[in-house]
Amino acid sequence: MKNTTKTLTIVAIALSNAIFSYAQNTGIVNHENVELRNERTINTTKLDFSPTFFEDGVVFLSSNPEKENNTKIKDKKISEQTFAIKIGRRGPKGTLNEPEIYATELTSLFHEGPLCFDKTTENVFFSRNNSEGDKLTQVICTETKERSARQQIYTAHKVGDKWSEPKKLTFNRGEYAYRHPTLSLDGKKLYFSSNCPGGLGAYDIWVSTKIGEDWGEPVNAGKVINTDKNEGFPFIHADGTLLFGSDGRKDGLGGLDIYYALADKGKNFAEPVNMGTPFNTETDDFGMILDLDRKNGYLTSNRVGGNGTDDIYSFSSPEPIINPKKKQTAVICVLDNADKSPIVDASVKYSNVSNVDVMDLSKTSETTSILDIAGEQANPILKTDSTCKAVFSVPEGDYLVNVAKDGYNPKQLIINTKTGKDIYYVYLEKGQGDMVEGILKNDRGLPVAGALVTITDPETGETQTVKTDSEGKYTFAAKPGKKYAIAANKPNHDPIVSTFETPNGKIPKGYTYETKIKEVVSPLSKGRIFELTNVYYNFNDASLRPDAKRDLEALVTVMNAYPEVEIELGSHTDCRGSDAYNDDLSQRRAESVVRYLVEHGVTKNRMTARGYGEHKLRNQCADAVECTEDDHQRNRRTEVMITQSASNAEIRVVDKEPEYTDPMPGRKVGGPAIADGGNSNGGASDPILTSSDPNGTFWIVAGSFNDQKNAIEQQVKLLNKGLQETTVEYVDDIRFYRVVVSKQVSMDAASQTARNIKNKGIANLFVVKK
Repeated sequence: MKNTTKTLTIVAIALSNAIFSYAQNTGIVNHENVELRNERTINTTKLDFSPTFFEDGVVFLSSNPEKENNTKIKDKKISEQTFAIKIGRRGPKGTLNEPEIYATELTSLFHEGPLCFDKTTENVFFSRNNSEGDKLTQVICTETKERSARQQIYTAHKVGDKWSEPKKLTFNRGEYAYRHPTLSLDGKKLYFSSNCPGGLGAYDIWVSTKIGEDWGEPVNAGKVINTDKNEGFPFIHADGTLLFGSDGRKDGLGGLDIYYALADKGKNFAEPVNMGTPFNTETDDFGMILDLDRKNGYLTSNRVGGNGTDDIYSFSSPEPIINPKKKQTAVICVLDNADKSPIVDASVKYSNVSNVDVMDLSKTSETTSILDIAGEQANPILKTDSTCKAVFSVPEGDYLVNVAKDGYNPKQLIINTKTGKDIYYVYLEKGQGDMVEGILKNDRGLPVAGALVTITDPETGETQTVKTDSEGKYTFAAKPGKKYAIAANKPNHDPIVSTFETPNGKIPKGYTYETKIKEVVSPLSKGRIFELTNVYYNFNDASLRPDAKRDLEALVTVMNAYPEVEIELGSHTDCRGSDAYNDDLSQRRAESVVRYLVEHGVTKNRMTARGYGEHKLRNQCADAVECTEDDHQRNRRTEVMITQSASNAEIRVVDKEPEYTDPMPGRKVGGPAIADGGNSNGGASDPILTSSDPNGTFWIVAGSFNDQKNAIEQQVKLLNKGLQETTVEYVDDIRFYRVVVSKQVSMDAASQTARNIKNKGIANLFVVKK
């Protein structure tokens, strides 16, 4: 048995390698980031195939004998029991639970399915052997002279909790097969597979258009879609894209392959495209369905490694599988600034600017992503080749790029991939230092992205200024056996200056220096709303999709980092369906998120689930307004609102009237004050308010700057003069950076400290109450 298993494994690997190689040579896409998973809970040793979306799971077909369907007869042609319809519902982790028989009122002794539902799930269309009661209606096929009960397409509608008596569609002709129905989103076109006359050969894709309450004569989908062999298992996506299986196209990988054809402006279909790997293999792959934003879905395959003959697989992707966002190739060329020669093995690291320059999180009533707080997954670090180049492919946008190499001073640059410029030259200047990687975290251990870090050599006054990337990291050049001042600053954090001493001798490769910066205003202030940007739902579906994992893991990280925070999980629907139904559906959606978080260690009493139904639409898509499916999808979301803050701290500028004279003539705001005189390096006057309270926290300020870099330079000068308490504080109310040399608990103490500092030759001080 072991030898057999090993042989099968080797064969499977060899076939996979051969398929991958063939796919590369033929230009077929290999989707590298797709996670494909056998849904083993619902798959049996028999035939399990053709899933279709239904509420919080899928409805599919199975030939597995069970108590519930043991009345089914055996189909001698395939030596299997006739197909029964089952349902598998998704659990909190996105996988399907143990299946059940679906709708016994649709079940006969013979084959049922595949099937599809309209967008309300109040009407169903499905294949069934042509029959009357318990008797098959057999006919002789004109072409093959074969006697059989062909599959026909039936429909039924909901009556209470049950389905009505199925009714055969009028276009069916008993001597031909009509099967695999799929319905367009607007309910006006029914696509299916048939061997009826007028086709190109074997089974073709056909379409019937609804006329009143009836269905018109089918029309062949045409030679763009069909071949002289078999086309079947169509699925029409909400955006009009047609997915189907075919064994008649030249670029197939073997057996049935899955193809997609985009809908063009003329309401026809573009040339079909092979879905590529891992969706297609050398075996049969078919019955693919794709959710609304084209990231998740299911397919059927009899590939090596399954439970039985045909198995159902789920898949998920971080980006749309069909029509993804356009990507641009960026080329970074790193050269020696002196002789313009290529620099080999320079490290190139990039972060999307939107993940670095995070919005001001002290603001309320605006929605942002939870990923802004939890941190973004890192992109790979690239190395330049022998020609100076490092190449990466990214969606259009702005990117912060860090370039570093031992023996050179590192550089940062921002590139815009929308411009069409595909090569960026970076010239590094030789330095005498080694590369050191710094990492900046907040006091809760989370990375701080987008902070400005200045590294200063106190002996020479040389500075390096960089921004932290999406992981809170930055790179700088340092010499052995030296002491550096590292200043870090970001709005809503207490600026810090720390002393960093490098080891003697050559600095080890990968040497890292970690600093922490304290939040002044919590990013999780009460009333703040965060969107779970990847937690969307399929229509009429309350269960989590596989692509929700990224945001939910981020939310778990945040909840663990801020144990005092309490949240409301608010779920929303689009406008379709009744108010009462949508209220219930959204409540179930919110509860599904709570269940996930509880399973991952978040205490339940910190969370409240609330369904808002369609009462808080974020766009124009209300009842009777015509909208695209993407517009409706925008309304089906889950949001997190902070109900108990991580910190109740507030930044307010309230100053007692100081006893010193403002050196700026004419400036009288709430009384005289010692202030920065608006010097040429970016200083500015600071508004002073009054307070009758002599106690609190009083800052002695040695200047206010609108340029953070200038504030840090002033801070370093004061540190070098022995004022070791000097910090840089960003004041949101006035949007300036204050250089604070001391903090005292009373006005009297602040006044005396200011006099002492002034006596050291440091003028232009003023006192403010925080």
